[in-house]
Order: sequence, then structure tokens, then C-alpha cells
Amino acid sequence: AAHTLNGFGAENPTVLCFLEAPDTADERDGKLLSGPAGDLFQRMIQAIGLNLNQNAYVSTLIPWRPPGNRQPTESELAMCRPFWEREVTLLHPKQILLFGAGVSAALLGINSLSKARGRWHTYQNIPTLVTIPPATLLKLPAQRKQAWDDLQFFQSGLS
Repeated sequence: AAHTLNGFGAENPTVLCFLEAPDTADERDGKLLSGPAGDLFQRMIQAIGLNLNQNAYVSTLIPWRPPGNRQPTESELAMCRPFWEREVTLLHPKQILLFGAGVSAALLGINSLSKARGRWHTYQNIPTLVTIPPATLLKLPAQRKQAWDDLQFFQSGLS
């Protein structure tokens, strides 16, 4: 990896969003959410009233792009786990929004996106919802309706 890309956003976020890892554009530009998937992510959260400058924070399970764009290994996740656990503790969001099966597996122990979506879970006693990651929606636009349903469901639970 050429860059270590840490999370960013509001100082006292209502919502913490987790992505799996920086994507290829993030790695190239040295900035999280810099490519098309990042643009779509921004539009997705804005559609439900969230803003990284005001009430949301975004982070990744690991702060670098794994070689060959592969999934993070168990050892990489284990190495980073204390950091994301502490991040959740320090930020103390009211809700968490997870993007993707890898994040769902790491934080909730649910390996299937279809099994994780559509219902509330808890992580560190915080209401948590899982949706489809922006990179997947760029590749499979037919899934946008499902992601929109997830986001509306999440928005209905915002206090």
C-alpha cells in the first residue's frame, strides 16, 4: 500500500459508517472516498440527511488497500480490530451503517449480505444496519433499489 487512509468526518457524529477498505482510486489519490464509489457514497448518505461535515463519520476496517484488490485477510482484520473498536468507543455514534458483507462479517459475524440486510443488529450496544457498498452498486446498478430501501429503513430509525 502506498497510503494509510484514516477515517474522517464530524467531530461528534450521530452516525458512523464503515466501509471495508480504501478502493483503488483512494489508494491512487491518497484520500478516502476520492473515486466514483466515494462520490456515490456521499450521495447515498446525503439522501438520508447525513453529512460528513455535520453528523456523520466514515471509516474503514483496514486503512490501506490490500494488494491486488483482494479481501482483507483474517490476520489483517485482527491487527486492525482494536483500532476500529476504539474508534467506535471514542466517537460513540447513535447508529452505525455498515457497507458490505466483509464489514458485516467482521463486526457482526454475519458472512452473508442477504442475511445481514433488512434488520437491525447491534455492535457495541449501538443499533447497526447493513447495506450494499457503493462499489458494488456501480458494478450492479440493479441493486440500487435494495440499497435505497436499506437507507430509507436506516433513516426511519435516526433519532
